[in-house]
Amino acid sequence: MTVAIDRATGKRRGDRAPRPGLGRRIKSGYQKHWYAYAMIAPVAVVLGALVIYPLVYGLYLTLTDANSLNTARTIGVNHIDATYKFIGLDNYKDILFGPTAYDRFWSHFIWTIAWTALCVALHYCIGLGLALLLNQKLRGRTFYRLILILPWAVPTFVTVFGWRFMLADGASSTRRSTRCTCRPRCGSRTPSGSASPPSWSTPGAVCPS
Repeated sequence: MTVAIDRATGKRRGDRAPRPGLGRRIKSGYQKHWYAYAMIAPVAVVLGALVIYPLVYGLYLTLTDANSLNTARTIGVNHIDATYKFIGLDNYKDILFGPTAYDRFWSHFIWTIAWTALCVALHYCIGLGLALLLNQKLRGRTFYRLILILPWAVPTFVTVFGWRFMLADGASSTRRSTRCTCRPRCGSRTPSGSASPPSWSTPGAVCPS
């Protein structure tokens, strides 16, 4: 095996140069791409002021007993200093394992997981089923594909107001049918006098999504 050696340096040709250290690489990258760093610096400063600082400060407040009564505030010409104190992880212990933890946190957490799982499963199953169906040769397939695209064409706020009208108290047909169907099983009523069955709250929240 023949190895070529550079006579000027005494090193074998093809050998890799030693990798520079981290500080040297950072310095070299800054010298080479300083213009890119200068361009993103204003965005980084704005994000730090509007996002990172409030986030860090909010996390700090969760480790204190701060509330609307002991935080710093100004009333007229009078300034009231903050009187809250650091309490560590007591707030987290109370919300996760306190006597009312289920009502305040776990019930909402479980419902959020269930809502997410149902929405993802229904989106996947219905979307895949319609895609496989419309991939077949059937009469009026172009028309059906056009109808399938309509939900993307309708603005979100129009959809929200449509479901709000259908589920609102009053004379809507959806609300009347829900009330007539579920009244024998549940006697809870809203201040407006219409039935409010808890069994329909889950599909009522999943369907608009």
